[in-house]
Formats: sequence, C-alpha cells, structure tokens
Amino acid sequence: CSFFEGRYDDAAKAFARSESSAKYKPSVTYYLTQIYSAQKNYEKVISYGTPRAKDAGVKNRAEINQLVGQAHYELGDYQSALPFLEFAAKNGGPLRPADYYQLGYTQYQNGLYKPAIQNFEELSKQDSVLGQNGLYHLGDCYLRVNSKNSKFNARNAFGQAASMNYDKSVKEDALINYAKLSYELKYDREAIMALQQISPKSKYYDDAQALMSDVFLNTRDYDRAVTTLEGVKN
Repeated sequence: CSFFEGRYDDAAKAFARSESSAKYKPSVTYYLTQIYSAQKNYEKVISYGTPRAKDAGVKNRAEINQLVGQAHYELGDYQSALPFLEFAAKNGGPLRPADYYQLGYTQYQNGLYKPAIQNFEELSKQDSVLGQNGLYHLGDCYLRVNSKNSKFNARNAFGQAASMNYDKSVKEDALINYAKLSYELKYDREAIMALQQISPKSKYYDDAQALMSDVFLNTRDYDRAVTTLEGVKN
C-alpha cells in the first residue's frame, strides 16, 4: 500500500523485512529495485539489482534488468548498460518509446550502429522530443554504416528531425546535415531551402552561406553566388 501511494521510504523498509521470507522474497526484489529507481538512487539500483538481475529464480527478471540498465544509462556508463537493456528487450514485454530510445542510444554509444538503426526506426513516427532525437541519431547511424543507400536514408532522417521544433539544438544540427546531404545528392533546390532557414545567429551560418554559394555555382547562378559569398564575414 505504501508503494502504490508513493511513500517509498516506508515501502522500502517493509519490503526489506519481507525479504527474509521465502514466500515473498522473489516478488520483493522487483519492488525494491523500482523504489530505488524512482528515488533516482542509481548507485543503489546497480548494487542491489545487479546480482538479482542474474538470478533465474527471481520474478520480473526482465524488468529488473531494464531498471539496472537504465541506472547505468543515467550515469553515462553505456558499456555496462548494454547487456541489461538487451536482456530486457529480448525477454520482457513490448518496449515503450523511451525503451527503444535508451537501447538504441546505448548501442549507438557502443558503436553497434546496425542494431541501433532498428531501434531508432521504431521512433520514426513519434512526434515528440524523443522522436526528434531518435531521428537525428538514426541519420548519424546510417552515415556510419556506410551502406549503398546510407546517404539517402540519412538525408530523410535528418529532414524529419529538422522539421520538428521540440529541441532547437537538434533541429539546427539536423538541418545543416540535411542541407549538406541534399547538396551531395544533387537535390540543389532542397539544399537551398534548408540553408536559407539557418539563422545569422546560428553557429552554422557561415558554413551554410559558403555551401549555398557552392550550390549556386553548381546551378551556374553566378550573380547569387557572388552576392552570397560577399555576405560571409570570413
């Protein structure tokens, strides 16, 4: 009752006493791990949950692995997080969008770009800050695997991320990448439209103006190329 009312300190004390009971011990482990996670006591989640996550006899083992993996993730230890999150994904219930993102980002940080692509793709229809970040990293993953259609797929992912307004920094990074790939793939009109959206206050403004002049030169619009170049400070 204390647990469901959010009185976690009281609940933790009661569950800790219940752990001595063979009847309740298999169930108590999950609740205690949840409590430490809700309290953002990630070190405790790891120290308490890790040995239990490896115990085949414990209930909700996949969920405990998920919580331990998330604790490592929150502490920035993506290498340690990976086996726990992957176990949870393979042995637990359906993943939520946040679960797909955490697993994908953890794989991304470990250089596992192909499996990360599969998880980030699950977020491609999420109209949210999570979806925007997922699409941005999806684009980067496509470029890193360097497959036949990697630039085309990356361009589409960056374009979707750039169309969202949840995180301005991600939008800006996605927009310049979308513009560069559009230029490389000969989508000159789309490249110009993207570059024109980059504000003079942006850290990418000078790069954008220089790239725009290259596009105008490609299209032999020399007057606009000269005018654009003259507007670049450096």
